[in-house]
Amino acid sequence: MILTEKYKLFISDSKIDNYLLSHEHPVGRHKAKVLKRYGFDLSIKNLFIRKIRQLVNEHKVNHVEKNEFGIKFIVDGIIISKKKVKLSLRTVWMVLKNTEIATLITIYPLN
Repeated sequence: MILTEKYKLFISDSKIDNYLLSHEHPVGRHKAKVLKRYGFDLSIKNLFIRKIRQLVNEHKVNHVEKNEFGIKFIVDGIIISKKKVKLSLRTVWMVLKNTEIATLITIYPLN
């Protein structure tokens, strides 16, 4: 299943600004460091978001997990960085009960 065939995607600015591309967040800074090596930083945040959306539109869900809050989906795929380098990513999404919106929870590099 392609996640976007059933759910709308939501990627919060805060998740990108204060976590995934933040060099100050205690956990996110490690991800930000790796993403920076591939050319992704806050100066091209919108490109990064488009690449995440593209990944989810082009790759099937490879894991589904239900819990008391809703359903968690994992979608793995490859994006091409601004530096024209392939970056393999795992994206994690949550669809809360009684909603049709998949919210980005986290991303982490697989290479």
